Amino acid sequence: MIVGVCGFGNTGSSAVSDYLKEFEDLCVLDNLEFGIICEPDGLADLAERLLRPKMRNLDSAVALLRYERKCRDFAAACRIRGGDGDRILRSLSAFLDSVTQARWYWRDRSEPQAGFVNTFLKRRLFARRIIPLAERLTGRPWTGWPRIRVGMSVMPDNFYEAACEHVRDMIEALGGSPDRTVVLDQPFGANDPRAGFPFFRDPRAIVSDRDPRDLYVFALTALRRSNSYMPLESPADFITYYRALRQHQPYLTGEGILRVRFEDMVYDYEATTARIRDFLGLGEDPRPGLWFDPARSVHNTRVFTRFPQYADAVREIEEALPEYLFDFDSYPPPEGRGPMFTGRTGRAT
Repeated sequence: MIVGVCGFGNTGSSAVSDYLKEFEDLCVLDNLEFGIICEPDGLADLAERLLRPKMRNLDSAVALLRYERKCRDFAAACRIRGGDGDRILRSLSAFLDSVTQARWYWRDRSEPQAGFVNTFLKRRLFARRIIPLAERLTGRPWTGWPRIRVGMSVMPDNFYEAACEHVRDMIEALGGSPDRTVVLDQPFGANDPRAGFPFFRDPRAIVSDRDPRDLYVFALTALRRSNSYMPLESPADFITYYRALRQHQPYLTGEGILRVRFEDMVYDYEATTARIRDFLGLGEDPRPGLWFDPARSVHNTRVFTRFPQYADAVREIEEALPEYLFDFDSYPPPEGRGPMFTGRTGRAT
């Protein structure tokens, strides 16, 4: 089984990952986000371009190049974190060979086509004058700049079989074992986890979310605006962002998806962790509190009450997003006011 723990960005997915570390039978790989599947230019994008081409062979000529570059970056990140980056590169080569149907030399269409170099040098000077002349003089195809070796893959029958083998290689390169349930960090988009399910055998997704008031104020304070993937300049833009990623999104329905809230992990620990264990078919937690400690994580809740300077923004969020607010009034506040923190959540850190 592959378990993907994912969130919307600072919404508490590490709390779930840390809790799952307490089970010795699970292999939790959370030192590198597994974004190679659903991020732009990842495997899901490649599948769309190869299996549903919209512009003859241009889709695959561009998509194969972009995926290769992304996977090479992923291999480099894996190597930095102690994984086997070379194995990922070998798997990449084997995967591309298995799905590519033809190769030849062409202009790199994956780059922007505007600008002096592309418009004049590549297209007018080289493509129309120098390359034809050189090919007539040598009797051979031109294989130098600005041409590169491109591939074509139009509706390959073996795509998902080859992609699943490729993904399995990457998981093992990160330290995962095919004999154990592997927990991955962010292999799916939280709003639509099932888009990444075809690349895994027996996948599950746990999607973590968080009260929008805390998410907004935490980003402005503890994170010092470093999470620029969300709009923070105005509460109105943040409200639009928060709602758009959740309203009517595929993660709300479908098999193989469990939704949890960070606040429930803290304030309703027993019931919420029981839901996680039932979802994954786990027994009782053999080491409760070793990695996830709700008594510590509670200080990352009710964040919006700590900073009165954001009271107007919080009120605007409350009025616009009432259905997403956690009912803090039903639980006693924590004793004292411990420090907010990012990263790991338990005593083993």
